[in-house]
Amino acid sequence: MAARAASAGRSITRIFAARCYSSSVALRALSLLSFLLAGCGHAEEPPSPPERVAQPDSDSDSASASDSDSDSDSDSDSESRGQGHGHGQGHGAGQGHRAGHGAGEGHRAGQTIGAGPWIVRRTLEHAPFPRDDVPSAIVRAPASYDGTGPLHVVVFLHGWRGCASALALSGPQPCGGTTLEGWDLAGRFDEAEVDAIFVVAQLAFLERDGSPGRFSEEGRFRAWLEELRASLALPEPASITLAAHSAGFETALAILARGGVEVRSVVLFDALYRGFQPFADWAAAAPERRLISLHTGGGRTASQSAMLARRARQALGADAVSVDPESPAEAALAHQVVVARSPVRHGDVPARHLAELSRVLLGGGRR
Repeated sequence: MAARAASAGRSITRIFAARCYSSSVALRALSLLSFLLAGCGHAEEPPSPPERVAQPDSDSDSASASDSDSDSDSDSDSESRGQGHGHGQGHGAGQGHRAGHGAGEGHRAGQTIGAGPWIVRRTLEHAPFPRDDVPSAIVRAPASYDGTGPLHVVVFLHGWRGCASALALSGPQPCGGTTLEGWDLAGRFDEAEVDAIFVVAQLAFLERDGSPGRFSEEGRFRAWLEELRASLALPEPASITLAAHSAGFETALAILARGGVEVRSVVLFDALYRGFQPFADWAAAAPERRLISLHTGGGRTASQSAMLARRARQALGADAVSVDPESPAEAALAHQVVVARSPVRHGDVPARHLAELSRVLLGGGRR
């Protein structure tokens, strides 16, 4: 009897041990599985490559942005070909023309440069968005600039996500840790063959921001321009033209209202998202002023341009306003206000029209 009890005890012990071993193995397996699952679930995904910022190709994005009080476009600078604020592929005749980029970049402040071609970068204390790591302005003097006559200046005001270097120059340009393909607007300006200089102002750098920054302050634009002139030993301007693209209209309005300078001409490159009334009133205040608003045929810039034309006709008379001419440049020769549709998309409007309009508006500065 005792022997049977002992045998039964040994059997129970073996069964219990086997079950315990199985449980231990199972627990270990579960523990390992949990660890592996936890590791997979929390593994970090590889970072995505940085997005290449670009301005909008159309005003669909802009229209929503312009519904607010600020009304800024969606540059407004949607995505065009991965060029930061830059778009501009080729842009018609003269694509192979290069604006002597690089010449004069080491020029010392205050030293007279003289006749073009040259191009310089300047970091200025009176910049609208002061910073030390990017130029406040890119200045281009084409070969047609002789440096002896009256100074005529064209200032380009970019929209959202702007980098002045990429806007002015051709080829890949370093912009705040990334590289953007240049629009070569300086090259397009060269094609105008006028005795004038072309300045790309750095506004909000690579930001979705169309505000004028410190150009909203009374006289700040004049201080910026005087500092820029002094650094290049240039004379007082005989004329100033503002060329605004996309959300750059906000800065143009600020300069007209509080810039402290007399502006002779304003060109809006698909930029009239808001402000048709102050622009029209500015043009009507002096007969020598010229205002050109180009749009792409739809959205906010087209509707605002139509309202601009109506208000300008009321103030100046129908003969002073041209609407939808075949050639905006030719129309600008005989009309104080021109409203026209551009045949290209939003991002290409500046490069498409900069040379022809500069040729007309700077007639006094043409060589």
